[in-house]
Amino acid sequence: MAATQPPPPPPQQQSPPSPPTTRLRRRRRPNGKILPLPRDVVDRIAAGEVVQRPVSVVKELIENSLDADGTQIDVQTVRGGLDSIAVTDDGIGISPRDLPLACTRFATSKLVEVDDLKSIRTFGFRGEALASASMVARVGITSRVRPRIRKDDDDEYDDDDDEEEDDATQQRCAYKMQYRDGSPDPKLHPHPKPRPSAGRGGTSIRVD
Repeated sequence: MAATQPPPPPPQQQSPPSPPTTRLRRRRRPNGKILPLPRDVVDRIAAGEVVQRPVSVVKELIENSLDADGTQIDVQTVRGGLDSIAVTDDGIGISPRDLPLACTRFATSKLVEVDDLKSIRTFGFRGEALASASMVARVGITSRVRPRIRKDDDDEYDDDDDEEEDDATQQRCAYKMQYRDGSPDPKLHPHPKPRPSAGRGGTSIRVD
């Protein structure tokens, strides 16, 4: 009998060619020189140190409301603060002439010189909370100055002669401003001036 030949082996399936590997190149500075970081990079690094998660923003805004003598503070969040945070108080309010600087880093009304640090009595004083929030999100501030009452027998507004007219104008309505990257949004405020708005006495800050 003739010997039977074994069946041929099945054809081997060829594996698809692996995609070409791309080597990631680290961007280095020319010649390894030490150079100062750009201002926007510095601001974002600083913002990450202050704003680590949504609760950090809520904490900073509540402390601002307490420093503004707020007695009623309302906090609203969407998705635990991931989408939106809004804090409203009935404090003394922010003057419209101060609103353009409200989100500027190290701009504050709580101290002027280094000796003031020895007698600081506020929760915050560095002026970084709003600046940091505006570096990672859109910030909107609506504020109306609360009338200041004199302590004498007349029980009238405590306005200086030079600022009496300005204060009366500020108390007629609220003013609103939007911020991005530590300054008023140039698209909404080509001239960095706040816009009149409806609003009660105090300040409302929204972070989106």
